Amino acid sequence: NKTEPLIIQFGESIANGRVISFTSSFNIVGGEGDSYDVNLAIERGTELTGVMDTTLTLNADKLWLVNSSFKVGENGILIINPGTHVILNEKMSNLGQIIGLGASTNPIHFWGPNAIDCGTVNMNYTIFQGMEYSFKNLDGEFRYCIFKEFNIPQGEYYLFDSYGSISFSDCQFIDGFAQASLVGGSSHIFTRCVFSNYNSYMYGSLKGLNLQFSYCNFSNVSTELDLFYNSSINTTNIFEYNNILTRSEIPLYGSSPGTIDSIAPQYWGSIDDDIISEYCIYDFYDDASLAEVLLTDKLLVPSY
Repeated sequence: NKTEPLIIQFGESIANGRVISFTSSFNIVGGEGDSYDVNLAIERGTELTGVMDTTLTLNADKLWLVNSSFKVGENGILIINPGTHVILNEKMSNLGQIIGLGASTNPIHFWGPNAIDCGTVNMNYTIFQGMEYSFKNLDGEFRYCIFKEFNIPQGEYYLFDSYGSISFSDCQFIDGFAQASLVGGSSHIFTRCVFSNYNSYMYGSLKGLNLQFSYCNFSNVSTELDLFYNSSINTTNIFEYNNILTRSEIPLYGSSPGTIDSIAPQYWGSIDDDIISEYCIYDFYDDASLAEVLLTDKLLVPSY
């Protein structure tokens, strides 16, 4: 009650993430009592702040928070062990290296709304959830990572807004929205990645230079313009051996101006050329200034 509140205190040695369970009983004067099962999850938070210019290891025994300015300095190395949770209420700036050592059975978990800004980032088995700000100007590699429930608004535009070189292998991008597109910049490689329930209001996933999508799966992906647009400014992009598992109302591939556009083999969700041309391709037959897309090398079954 207000005059004699119930206060529960736990020792500092209790590990982060432990659940304390007990049964509480309440008796009402002149009435019937009741009992409830109560589960309390322990969150031991340690704040990351200031400039870290040495080597720091984050372990899963604590919840790590970025609530104010925090930077990995030029000589800094931030190592994140399996099972570690990090909440980014403010961005994590990086001029050094961030290394994530997540495991398939014990992934690292980053919670938004903010993201990582700059520097070299190499992450394995990491979940990034609830981001509302772009990952900017990164170099590095993401392996077996999941990016989900992101919502990138106007002003941020891209989930990854970077002119560094990033490779994504066996990653998932699910249940997300980006105002402009998933990625802007150059030299990003996506291999065996899954894109599901992703949408954008302005552009598709390929908006940049030297981008490569190979052996990726796309389902329930919706954009206002073509998902992959082979314009005159991004002819160095590679789009090959991907699987379009479900179609959207917007054509998935837009050809470049010219005569013939020999697209690399894809699985379009159908082997019927008429269906593919009508629902998946935007080319000469929709706009006479564009090249005709040839479907002679389409895949008859998904690539993997």
